[in-house]
Amino acid sequence: MMQTKHRPWFVAGALASAALMMSSCGSAGTQPVESGTPATKTTVKSQEGAPASWELLNADEVTAKSTTLRIGVERGTCAGGFTGKVLQPQIQVEATRIVIRTDVEAIKDGVYTCQSNEVVPYTVELPAAVGNHELFDSFCLDSNNLRMSMCADSGVRWRP
Repeated sequence: MMQTKHRPWFVAGALASAALMMSSCGSAGTQPVESGTPATKTTVKSQEGAPASWELLNADEVTAKSTTLRIGVERGTCAGGFTGKVLQPQIQVEATRIVIRTDVEAIKDGVYTCQSNEVVPYTVELPAAVGNHELFDSFCLDSNNLRMSMCADSGVRWRP
């Protein structure tokens, strides 16, 4: 039988343990994300991997004629600093923007620290020149990611 004087410590410990188990920095799976108005709605399908964010490594070199982008990809979930192999990006050209989704290979389930993950360089070949389109990171379409530093710019990585 538990003594009354120890009950607050027991309850606090149980609540802390439950909170720790329920908290996570992200999940290994991804859900389809949608954006835009109904006329320009984009659905980016999930890959076998984990969501990642990207930044331009050559932003000062991007022009309306650019068809190749050098990007740095960073895993968007806690992974102890590890990003891993970048999967083939998915590119969706819309009326006013080009949405690029980058995923990285899945990692084993576990508990990982949440410092920044490494940035992995990757070259993206666009289906056509950038033209008058914004370059947009689909990672920031998920409203849960908007508060992350990766989405400080709301997902826009370049404007014409």
